[in-house]
Amino acid sequence: MRVAIYARTAACEGNPSPSITRQLERLRAHVTAQGWEVVEENVFVDDGQGGYTLERPALEQLRVRVRAGEIDLVWSTDMNRLTRNHADVRILHEESQSAGCQVRFLDDPACEDSWFRKWSEAQGHNRMRLAHGNPTSR
Repeated sequence: MRVAIYARTAACEGNPSPSITRQLERLRAHVTAQGWEVVEENVFVDDGQGGYTLERPALEQLRVRVRAGEIDLVWSTDMNRLTRNHADVRILHEESQSAGCQVRFLDDPACEDSWFRKWSEAQGHNRMRLAHGNPTSR
């Protein structure tokens, strides 16, 4: 299993920032506990980068490697480390799914099978609600 980990924080509080250090410690501990190994070339870090764009150096490198079929599984602490933009969720979903790569999150076990399922279901619910003339959720 070729495992990658991804960490991101918007605030650059050092080199690396304490938040990045904590994320990486948790991710490495989890991956090791599963019996997998993460080689350094599969550690992707965007320190001091906002989550509202996919234009981040480490994320771009990770996406290239996923699309090339070089990564089987990506771990991050939670979905907003990868993106805070709902439109980008679809892009990341299509890229990883096409490459046969799974994406999982430590802090959201409900998304372990497919971190996109929850978002996709919400979008389907929103489309259905709007189609029936109900613009507010219940």
